[in-house]
Amino acid sequence: MRAAKQRMLMALMMLGLVALPGAALAQWRTLGDAEIEGVLSGRTVLYDRVGWQIFGATGRTVFRAEEAAMGQISVGEWRVIDNRYCQRWSRVADWACYTLDYDGADGVRFTDALGNPSAGRFAPP
Repeated sequence: MRAAKQRMLMALMMLGLVALPGAALAQWRTLGDAEIEGVLSGRTVLYDRVGWQIFGATGRTVFRAEEAAMGQISVGEWRVIDNRYCQRWSRVADWACYTLDYDGADGVRFTDALGNPSAGRFAPP
């Protein structure tokens, strides 16, 4: 049951039903292939009231929902395909891809194919 709740939180976050307050005020710029890798690789994004996600330099991604009990996490992979950030949570799953916007400071915004945004901020180094 907890895993289902965690997947639901991740889905809500990626569908843009949860976003950071004030994120709409930022000056967003859409990133391309090399920029996406440079901005995300080796960094952690914090999603307000949702959780956090690590983007490993090797293409591994780890997500932990804020409400996840006992440190439960989801592990998947990420890559850049045709100027979009793409992720999947199982090797047999399809890739879900998002446009990535960056505010030049610590804000990032993922937008799905339907135009639903989801914003986060980078954790301090």
